[in-house]
Formats: sequence, structure tokens, C-alpha cells
Amino acid sequence: MLFGALIIDPLFIGLGALMRYTAFDPNPAFGYRTTRSMQSPEAWAYANRKAGSLMAIVGLVGLALSIATAVIDAATPLTTTDAGFAVASFLYVGVPLVGIVAVIPVVERDLKKLFPSDAAASTFPDEATPSASAAAPVSVAIPMSTARKVLFGALCVLPLIIAACGFGALPDTVAVHFDASGPDGWAPRTQVFLFAAIMAASNLVLACAYRVFLRRQTSARSRTSDVLAFVAFAVCMLIASAAVLYIVLFNIG
Repeated sequence: MLFGALIIDPLFIGLGALMRYTAFDPNPAFGYRTTRSMQSPEAWAYANRKAGSLMAIVGLVGLALSIATAVIDAATPLTTTDAGFAVASFLYVGVPLVGIVAVIPVVERDLKKLFPSDAAASTFPDEATPSASAAAPVSVAIPMSTARKVLFGALCVLPLIIAACGFGALPDTVAVHFDASGPDGWAPRTQVFLFAAIMAASNLVLACAYRVFLRRQTSARSRTSDVLAFVAFAVCMLIASAAVLYIVLFNIG
């Protein structure tokens, strides 16, 4: 649970910062996309800034709680009882998930006050009237550079490469699940490949999401958000590979 929290919380912080400090167009892969946020460019920009700030706060609070819970669990037998295990689980994973869900009504409340739904119809190019769409920014497909394609391809297969390189040194039975006090779940070493395959699949989804993100950007805005978006997606993919590397090195050591 601690390891999962150390992935989820920084992910919330990074994605929240990206939403807060970059300008990007509506797209099906990333952003705060609701009916109210889509009613105008101003509402979209505000909703993503607000949701990004709250998401980063949720990640920071979750990270602090996870570290505090790990320290308490190391000093006391917190997770040795069912009640203590339930409390630790909520602090590690439940608090960030509840916090993310709570972001939605907060942002929707502000949108309702600041951008009444009857004030104006949606003015985005893909939902506007023909006359309005002629004057609106046109979404153009931004091609992914060859270097980024190679890098993302390498990141997609990196979890499998790590598993293959370390497989020969692994014992027959390996630890595959951990709590604050150490490993608490074991499986045959072949399960490392299953875990690596899941991480590789998640990286492939992220790579596809990044391509969708590029295709939905306008030429006027893509320059300001492309680099940060690329870094955010690449870091998320590296975290998945780091999880496989941790499992391999722990069991080898």
C-alpha cells in the first residue's frame, strides 16, 4: 500500500501542476471535461486551473499522510490488527481517492457561480455553430517527433526488458506485495513477467493518450504545453518501469 501511495500521490501532484500551469485545448485524453467546463474557453481554462490546484493539494496531503502512516506503522503494530490495517489502507489509498472525487463538486460549484450555463452556449470549435466555427481556432494534428516516438516506444517495453534481465537472478519464489513492514505476499518468479506486462500495457495507454493530446491541440497553444505534457507523460511511464525494477532488485538483494 505504501508503494502504491508513493506512485499515486506524486502522480496527482504532477498532473495537477500540469493542469494548473499550462494552457491546453479540450481533448478526450486529459483535462477537467464536464458539461459546465465545456461551455466556453474561459470556463475550460478556469476549471482546469482550479481542478489542477486542488489535485496537487490532494496529492501533497496524501503523500504527507502516507509518510506519517509508514512511520507510525514502523514504530507500532498498526497493521497487525484488522482495524489497524483498515485505517492504514484508508490513509494510504482512500484519502487521495476520496479527495479526487471531492474535487468535482467544488469545481462544479464555482463554475455554476462564475459561468451560468444559460449565459452562453458552447463556443468550442467542435461544438459551435458553422458561423462561429469559421472564426474559432482550428485543431490541427501536431506530429510526434521521431525522437519522442523512439523514446516512448522504449519506455513501453522497458518494464519487460527489466523483468527479462533480472529473471535469471531471481529466486524461485519472489515477494510481489509489500506493506510498511516489508513483503507480505509471494508468488512464483514468473509472476514478475505478468506484473511487467501490466506496466508495459499501462505505458502503451499513456503513449496513445499523449498522441491524442497532440492531435487535439491548436497551433497557437501547442508550443506552451507540449514540453510539459511530454515530460509529465514520460515521468508517469518511468514510474511504471521503476515499480518493476524495485520488485526485481528487492528480490535479488
